[in-house]
Amino acid sequence: MPHHLSKSCLRAILTGAPILALALASTTAVRAASKPFPAPAGWDAVQSQAPSNTQSFQMWKRDSGDLQQTVIVIGDPATDYNEAVQRIHKNIADNKFKVKLDKDQSCDGKTGHLFEMVYGPEAKRIAVDRLVVPDGTGITQITYMRPEPEPFAAEVKTNLNSYCGTTVI
Repeated sequence: MPHHLSKSCLRAILTGAPILALALASTTAVRAASKPFPAPAGWDAVQSQAPSNTQSFQMWKRDSGDLQQTVIVIGDPATDYNEAVQRIHKNIADNKFKVKLDKDQSCDGKTGHLFEMVYGPEAKRIAVDRLVVPDGTGITQITYMRPEPEPFAAEVKTNLNSYCGTTVI
């Protein structure tokens, strides 16, 4: 039976997720981000509507055995970068996620922040890599989720490094 991330799991991972939960519930196409993230080769696009006129949303998925891998890109011009990073730190502490990486990361000529964390029961752990990048007055968030210990997908790594113009992973 396939394992699908529940809205509450996504909310815990993607702070500010009440907005994301609305986006996942919709099936209407959305406008592209100011700098679109390249679609991973061989992945299925998930058509969803951004929760407001001020956000953009892109999502791709790929089955990985009985679990799925997903890449989610959210452009949010209304959320302050420092506030977003602080909320993620609070969310990690509140939910006791196992953090493997928490560091500043260059992306597209800006200093962003990269998190790598794991959550879930031992038999079905999910690895989450999340990059938060300042974008004008707001942020762009790129989140990649996969079953642990599944390796980082080469096509996602290539696209993330290309998007950022530097080696991220």
